[in-house]
Amino acid sequence: MRSSKGQRSRKSSKNVVSVIDREREREAPPPIPGDMMITKTFRFIATLASTGPTGIALFASAAAGTATPLTVVGLQTAANTNTAIFNSFKIKRIRVWGPPAADLMPVTVQVNWDGSSATAGVSQNAASKSVTDTSVGSSRVAHVDSKPPKDSNASFWQGGANIAGTRLCYIVCPVGAIVDIHLSLRQDFDASIEQVYTSVAAGTVGEIYLGPPDALHLLRPLGGVANV
Repeated sequence: MRSSKGQRSRKSSKNVVSVIDREREREAPPPIPGDMMITKTFRFIATLASTGPTGIALFASAAAGTATPLTVVGLQTAANTNTAIFNSFKIKRIRVWGPPAADLMPVTVQVNWDGSSATAGVSQNAASKSVTDTSVGSSRVAHVDSKPPKDSNASFWQGGANIAGTRLCYIVCPVGAIVDIHLSLRQDFDASIEQVYTSVAAGTVGEIYLGPPDALHLLRPLGGVANV
Protein backbone atom coordinates (compact mmCIF):
# COMPACT_ATOMS: atom_id res chain seq x y z
CA MET A 1 0.00 0.00 0.00
CA ARG A 2 1.36 3.40 -0.98
CA SER A 3 2.00 5.82 1.81
CA SER A 4 0.21 9.15 1.97
CA LYS A 5 3.62 10.78 2.33
CA GLY A 6 4.73 9.45 -1.07
CA GLN A 7 1.52 10.67 -2.70
CA ARG A 8 2.00 14.13 -1.25
CA SER A 9 5.56 14.15 -2.59
CA ARG A 10 4.43 13.34 -6.12
CA LYS A 11 1.69 15.99 -5.99
CA SER A 12 4.24 18.52 -4.79
CA SER A 13 6.56 17.66 -7.71
CA LYS A 14 3.70 18.12 -10.22
CA ASN A 15 2.85 21.49 -8.72
CA VAL A 16 6.48 22.60 -9.04
CA VAL A 17 6.57 21.54 -12.72
CA SER A 18 3.28 23.36 -13.35
CA VAL A 19 4.64 26.57 -11.84
CA ILE A 20 7.82 26.30 -13.95
CA ASP A 21 5.74 25.83 -17.14
CA ARG A 22 3.67 28.91 -16.35
CA GLU A 23 6.80 30.95 -15.76
CA ARG A 24 8.23 29.85 -19.11
CA GLU A 25 5.00 30.90 -20.86
CA ARG A 26 5.38 34.38 -19.42
CA GLU A 27 8.94 34.65 -20.74
CA ALA A 28 8.04 34.29 -24.45
CA PRO A 29 5.02 35.16 -26.62
CA PRO A 30 2.82 32.16 -27.43
CA PRO A 31 2.74 30.87 -31.03
CA ILE A 32 -0.06 32.21 -33.23
CA PRO A 33 -1.36 31.10 -36.67
CA GLY A 34 0.52 32.63 -39.58
CA ASP A 35 -2.48 32.93 -41.87
CA MET A 36 -5.71 34.91 -41.72
CA MET A 37 -8.92 32.89 -41.52
CA ILE A 38 -12.59 33.47 -40.81
CA THR A 39 -15.47 31.02 -40.47
CA LYS A 40 -18.88 32.48 -41.19
CA THR A 41 -22.34 31.58 -42.47
CA PHE A 42 -23.30 33.44 -45.65
CA ARG A 43 -26.99 33.68 -46.53
CA PHE A 44 -28.41 33.75 -50.06
CA ILE A 45 -31.80 33.76 -51.77
CA ALA A 46 -32.52 31.86 -54.97
CA THR A 47 -33.55 34.32 -57.68
CA LEU A 48 -34.35 31.69 -60.32
CA ALA A 49 -35.66 28.15 -60.02
CA SER A 50 -33.05 25.42 -60.35
CA THR A 51 -33.68 21.89 -61.54
CA GLY A 52 -31.71 18.65 -61.70
CA PRO A 53 -29.44 17.08 -62.60
CA THR A 54 -27.02 20.01 -62.28
CA GLY A 55 -29.04 22.61 -60.32
CA ILE A 56 -27.04 25.51 -58.87
CA ALA A 57 -23.48 24.24 -59.17
CA LEU A 58 -20.71 25.33 -56.79
CA PHE A 59 -17.25 24.91 -58.25
CA ALA A 60 -13.84 24.78 -56.58
CA SER A 61 -12.47 27.26 -59.10
CA ALA A 62 -13.29 28.65 -62.50
CA ALA A 63 -12.08 30.97 -65.21
CA ALA A 64 -11.15 34.51 -64.17
CA GLY A 65 -14.22 36.65 -63.79
CA THR A 66 -16.48 33.81 -62.67
CA ALA A 67 -18.03 33.66 -59.21
CA THR A 68 -17.20 30.79 -56.82
CA PRO A 69 -17.52 30.40 -53.03
CA LEU A 70 -14.10 32.06 -52.85
CA THR A 71 -15.54 35.33 -54.20
CA VAL A 72 -18.42 35.75 -51.76
CA VAL A 73 -16.33 38.43 -50.02
CA GLY A 74 -14.42 40.77 -52.30
CA LEU A 75 -12.74 44.15 -52.41
CA GLN A 76 -13.58 46.51 -55.28
CA THR A 77 -10.15 47.25 -56.76
CA ALA A 78 -11.16 48.91 -60.04
CA ALA A 79 -14.18 49.62 -62.22
CA ASN A 80 -16.06 46.35 -62.78
CA THR A 81 -13.37 44.42 -60.88
CA ASN A 82 -13.87 42.82 -57.50
CA THR A 83 -10.94 40.89 -56.02
CA ALA A 84 -11.37 38.06 -53.52
CA ILE A 85 -9.87 38.84 -50.11
CA PHE A 86 -9.03 35.19 -49.44
CA ASN A 87 -7.16 32.62 -51.52
CA SER A 88 -8.73 29.36 -50.32
CA PHE A 89 -12.01 28.14 -48.89
CA LYS A 90 -13.69 25.09 -47.38
CA ILE A 91 -17.42 24.38 -47.28
CA LYS A 92 -18.42 23.31 -43.79
CA ARG A 93 -22.18 22.98 -44.18
CA ILE A 94 -25.11 23.89 -46.43
CA ARG A 95 -28.68 24.46 -45.25
CA VAL A 96 -31.64 25.14 -47.56
CA TRP A 97 -35.19 26.25 -46.70
CA GLY A 98 -37.82 26.15 -49.42
CA PRO A 99 -40.62 28.74 -49.66
CA PRO A 100 -44.17 27.83 -48.53
CA ALA A 101 -46.04 25.71 -51.05
CA ALA A 102 -48.81 27.37 -53.03
CA ASP A 103 -52.10 25.59 -53.82
CA LEU A 104 -50.81 22.41 -52.15
CA MET A 105 -48.15 21.99 -54.81
CA PRO A 106 -45.11 20.12 -53.42
CA VAL A 107 -41.87 22.05 -52.87
CA THR A 108 -38.58 20.16 -52.97
CA VAL A 109 -35.10 21.26 -51.92
CA GLN A 110 -31.99 19.18 -52.43
CA VAL A 111 -28.22 19.24 -51.93
CA ASN A 112 -26.09 16.84 -53.98
CA TRP A 113 -22.42 16.37 -53.07
CA ASP A 114 -19.96 15.16 -55.69
CA GLY A 115 -17.66 12.31 -54.77
CA SER A 116 -13.89 12.73 -54.82
CA SER A 117 -12.53 12.69 -58.38
CA ALA A 118 -10.77 14.78 -60.97
CA THR A 119 -13.87 14.89 -63.15
CA ALA A 120 -17.07 16.65 -62.10
CA GLY A 121 -19.86 14.23 -61.32
CA VAL A 122 -17.69 11.07 -61.36
CA SER A 123 -17.04 9.36 -58.02
CA GLN A 124 -13.74 7.65 -57.31
CA ASN A 125 -12.45 7.84 -53.74
CA ALA A 126 -15.76 8.79 -52.13
CA ALA A 127 -19.38 8.18 -53.01
CA SER A 128 -21.66 11.00 -54.05
CA LYS A 129 -24.41 11.93 -51.59
CA SER A 130 -27.88 13.41 -52.08
CA VAL A 131 -29.99 14.96 -49.31
CA THR A 132 -33.55 16.00 -50.13
CA ASP A 133 -36.81 17.07 -48.49
CA THR A 134 -40.31 17.84 -49.81
CA SER A 135 -43.18 19.75 -48.22
CA VAL A 136 -46.82 20.22 -49.18
CA GLY A 137 -48.75 23.24 -47.89
CA SER A 138 -47.59 26.20 -45.82
CA SER A 139 -47.50 24.74 -42.30
CA ARG A 140 -44.01 23.32 -42.82
CA VAL A 141 -41.33 24.28 -45.32
CA ALA A 142 -38.94 21.86 -46.98
CA HIS A 143 -35.55 21.96 -45.25
CA VAL A 144 -32.22 20.16 -45.62
CA ASP A 145 -29.09 20.47 -43.50
CA SER A 146 -26.01 18.68 -44.80
CA LYS A 147 -22.22 18.55 -44.45
CA PRO A 148 -19.75 17.39 -47.11
CA PRO A 149 -19.24 13.61 -46.98
CA LYS A 150 -15.84 12.36 -45.87
CA ASP A 151 -13.23 12.43 -48.67
CA SER A 152 -15.63 14.12 -51.11
CA ASN A 153 -14.46 17.04 -53.24
CA ALA A 154 -16.03 19.59 -50.90
CA SER A 155 -14.49 18.09 -47.75
CA PHE A 156 -11.05 19.51 -48.65
CA TRP A 157 -9.66 23.05 -48.82
CA GLN A 158 -10.07 24.56 -52.28
CA GLY A 159 -7.89 27.11 -54.03
CA GLY A 160 -5.58 27.46 -57.01
CA ALA A 161 -5.85 26.82 -60.72
CA ASN A 162 -5.05 23.11 -60.38
CA ILE A 163 -8.63 22.32 -59.39
CA ALA A 164 -10.37 24.60 -61.88
CA GLY A 165 -13.65 23.13 -63.09
CA THR A 166 -14.05 20.65 -60.22
CA ARG A 167 -17.65 20.66 -59.07
CA LEU A 168 -18.15 20.40 -55.31
CA CYS A 169 -21.92 20.13 -55.11
CA TYR A 170 -25.14 21.42 -56.60
CA ILE A 171 -28.32 22.74 -55.02
CA VAL A 172 -31.83 22.22 -56.35
CA CYS A 173 -34.48 24.65 -55.07
CA PRO A 174 -37.33 26.92 -56.25
CA VAL A 175 -37.35 30.72 -56.46
CA GLY A 176 -37.34 32.32 -53.02
CA ALA A 177 -35.52 29.48 -51.26
CA ILE A 178 -33.05 30.55 -48.56
CA VAL A 179 -29.59 28.99 -48.74
CA ASP A 180 -27.05 29.21 -45.91
CA ILE A 181 -23.47 28.27 -46.80
CA HIS A 182 -21.13 27.88 -43.82
CA LEU A 183 -17.61 28.65 -45.09
CA SER A 184 -14.09 28.83 -43.77
CA LEU A 185 -12.09 31.39 -45.77
CA ARG A 186 -8.31 31.62 -45.49
CA GLN A 187 -5.56 33.87 -46.82
CA ASP A 188 -2.01 32.57 -46.49
CA PHE A 189 0.47 35.37 -45.87
CA ASP A 190 2.93 33.86 -48.35
CA ALA A 191 0.35 33.42 -51.12
CA SER A 192 -1.21 35.74 -53.66
CA ILE A 193 -4.92 36.31 -54.25
CA GLU A 194 -6.29 33.50 -56.41
CA GLN A 195 -9.60 34.73 -57.74
CA VAL A 196 -10.76 37.92 -59.45
CA TYR A 197 -14.47 38.37 -59.98
CA THR A 198 -14.86 40.85 -62.83
CA SER A 199 -18.64 41.09 -63.13
CA VAL A 200 -19.24 43.66 -60.37
CA ALA A 201 -20.53 46.86 -61.97
CA ALA A 202 -21.02 50.30 -60.40
CA GLY A 203 -18.99 49.35 -57.35
CA THR A 204 -17.04 51.89 -55.30
CA VAL A 205 -13.29 51.28 -55.28
CA GLY A 206 -12.13 50.34 -51.79
CA GLU A 207 -15.52 48.98 -50.67
CA ILE A 208 -16.08 45.35 -49.65
CA TYR A 209 -19.01 43.57 -51.32
CA LEU A 210 -20.74 40.24 -50.98
CA GLY A 211 -21.09 38.26 -54.18
CA PRO A 212 -22.83 35.10 -55.40
CA PRO A 213 -21.14 31.72 -54.87
CA ASP A 214 -22.27 30.32 -58.23
CA ALA A 215 -21.21 31.13 -61.78
CA LEU A 216 -24.77 31.79 -63.01
CA HIS A 217 -25.56 34.20 -60.12
CA LEU A 218 -28.71 32.30 -59.18
CA LEU A 219 -27.97 32.87 -55.48
CA ARG A 220 -28.11 36.51 -54.37
CA PRO A 221 -26.35 37.38 -51.10
CA LEU A 222 -28.39 38.68 -48.15
CA GLY A 223 -27.42 40.34 -44.88
CA GLY A 224 -24.76 42.72 -46.19
CA VAL A 225 -23.77 45.06 -49.01
CA ALA A 226 -24.40 42.93 -52.07
CA ASN A 227 -23.32 43.70 -55.59
CA VAL A 228 -23.95 40.99 -58.15
